[in-house]
Amino acid sequence: MARSSDLAATWWARRWISTLDGFGWGGRLSRGRALARSGRVLDVEVAPGLIRARVQDTQPRPFRIEMIVEPFADQVWDRVVGALARQAIYTAKLLAGELPAEVVQLCDAAEAPLFPGHPDDIVMRCSCPEWASPCKHVAAVNYALAAELDRDPFLLFRLRGRSREELTAALRTRRVSFGSAGAAKVAAMAEAAQPVESSDAAGAAASFERFWAHDPELDGLHFDIRQPDVPGAVLRLLGPPPGWAGRDDLMVTLQDLYGVASASVRDAALADTEEEPASAEPDV
Repeated sequence: MARSSDLAATWWARRWISTLDGFGWGGRLSRGRALARSGRVLDVEVAPGLIRARVQDTQPRPFRIEMIVEPFADQVWDRVVGALARQAIYTAKLLAGELPAEVVQLCDAAEAPLFPGHPDDIVMRCSCPEWASPCKHVAAVNYALAAELDRDPFLLFRLRGRSREELTAALRTRRVSFGSAGAAKVAAMAEAAQPVESSDAAGAAASFERFWAHDPELDGLHFDIRQPDVPGAVLRLLGPPPGWAGRDDLMVTLQDLYGVASASVRDAALADTEEEPASAEPDV
């Protein structure tokens, strides 16, 4: 059942409503807002290419609603996964339950829009006798869907044909393939850089001499220690441990502990850079 308040709290949920409003459906959508806020939408089911729901109006039996959106073809999904896998930060934010605007832009660039672009891109049906489309029951479902999107932006991907699990598995596989290619390239470069020696002993000696050597590119290497873009992303991805169902305070406690530990590590890492040199000025 949709919540009676806080409908479309996130930007992507508001984008869903504003997209439909842009089709000239603003007046009709507003008729369903009150139904959604009063909890008349009994359930919302999102499946690949299909949204199903029931809306209880004044009649004894609830009306059945279906909304159909075309899922992406496999080759389109391949473009989407490739575009997202190249941007680790966006993948991390998705796994943390956020939908960066850049992800929507990447999907648009891959010709795989997450949001409908034309009224014909979404077919709406209701079992009520009302002739207008969308009727107030369909409008209520769209607001209830926006509330569901607030909680889980992956529903947009599920609607286009891939569940959260399928998408994250594909992203991991694609990123591993990127890493393997990179590792193979580094290994080939390292092998090409090895000196040719006349014996194993000479080769071992040369390797020992080069153990602490590095290429000029490493001279400019530095690390930027800062707060993460997505606090608690790993904890959100892992979820509560087995046997801890219904105890939400554990995640809050762990996040606080991880925050204290991270701050301690950061302070220790920055300690040397913040200290003044012991002999900065000569004795007089």
